[in-house]
Amino acid sequence: MPADRTLLNLLRTGPPYTLIEKERLRRFAKRFCRKHDADFRRLSRTWLSRRSGPWWDDAAVQDIVGTIFMRTLSWIVRYDPSLNPAAKVLPPIEACRVWLRQRVRDEARFAADHTRRNCNRRRRREEEYDADPDSYEAGDRAADPESIALRRSELAAMRTRLNALAPREQKALLMRANGESYESIGAALEISTGAVRVLVHRARARLSA
Repeated sequence: MPADRTLLNLLRTGPPYTLIEKERLRRFAKRFCRKHDADFRRLSRTWLSRRSGPWWDDAAVQDIVGTIFMRTLSWIVRYDPSLNPAAKVLPPIEACRVWLRQRVRDEARFAADHTRRNCNRRRRREEEYDADPDSYEAGDRAADPESIALRRSELAAMRTRLNALAPREQKALLMRANGESYESIGAALEISTGAVRVLVHRARARLSA
């Protein structure tokens, strides 16, 4: 469309932008995400299935696409001289598309690896229980001192990382862990659903670091 061609020229030309142009660029970023939403979802599913096999769901895809949407908006802000004094001229929109596809791959890799580790850990526990439920339960009740110390150390480390999170990150992560939807978390925190996804993703990344 002519309007989109005008915006593409603005992106290639770079700042300074008028207030009207800035608003048009932000709207363009939203349209860009909607236009490539199916592509982002397809890429997310492809990378998730490659990295974690069958152990992924649409919630992981939603997390990735939400993060990519926020990154698209930050792409505009990063090159906005009124918000960033060190801003440079925006690269061509094709570079933005390539960059975002790379971010989809990276986000999917992280989500898939995290999911696969959790699933493998859960499967090992189930296999141990199926093999000998009595000894498994007895062993769990009467673990050796070294195992108890290790568990306590792991819990202490996890508690430290959890306490290091920002209050909003803690609340968003705990509400999500309790099965709350992104929409209900956003309503509780009075932020957008996209911002909730970013908070949860960031919190998970810091806990896994």
